[in-house]
Amino acid sequence: MAVTPTAGPVGTTVTVRGRDCGNPASPTSVHVYFGNDGEPDLTGSVGAADLGAVSADSIGGFLLTFTIPASFLPFQGRGGGLVRPGTYNFATEPPLCLAGFVVLPTTGKG
Repeated sequence: MAVTPTAGPVGTTVTVRGRDCGNPASPTSVHVYFGNDGEPDLTGSVGAADLGAVSADSIGGFLLTFTIPASFLPFQGRGGGLVRPGTYNFATEPPLCLAGFVVLPTTGKG
């Protein structure tokens, strides 16, 4: 899976491309999440945004656009709230594909 761009502030629109990410139980659909599940290598807020099921081709390939949100829902009962600068992942369920994204601080004007 690849994300373009790989960094930006909240509100950045990204393109997510995946290949070989299909769930064997549902090969024409890929479920995608964005967030931080609390892994030590992720430095942002714990929480997630559910991008939902995305149509996939016969090899689990998909393309979607997504805007980095200002807040998350809890992830497995933990976290939620404001999306702070730090590192996050786009991930499929089951976790066949993964791509990192860095949320940068919002730059003030003036």
